[in-house]
Amino acid sequence: SITVYLATDNAETQERFLERYGPGSNQTKVKTLLMYRRIDRQVVEAQIASGGVSSEFRHTDLETALVDVYLLSYAKHFRRTVFSSYSEWVWWLQELRKPDWRNVPRCPTKEFTLIM
Repeated sequence: SITVYLATDNAETQERFLERYGPGSNQTKVKTLLMYRRIDRQVVEAQIASGGVSSEFRHTDLETALVDVYLLSYAKHFRRTVFSSYSEWVWWLQELRKPDWRNVPRCPTKEFTLIM
């Protein structure tokens, strides 16, 4: 069994993972499901209704996003989302932690390289 750190900015996605892999689930693959901050769906729905959230998909603040990216940059295994700038940040930070960081290859999601 493994420990999984869930980084998402969507309340529905977070709820699905908690139902499937959280405490009380019957599965045996994930030992521990971690996350920085639980997204309160009722708060999100109220913010959407009042116009306080600009998107129905992104439900977290900048602090949560930065903490998630930083923690994920230390992950042994990272499952990225294709064409996601969020996943790209994690990839760059992981590459920069390598001893030969000056020889960073092309980013897998964009056509540019790190220039130092």
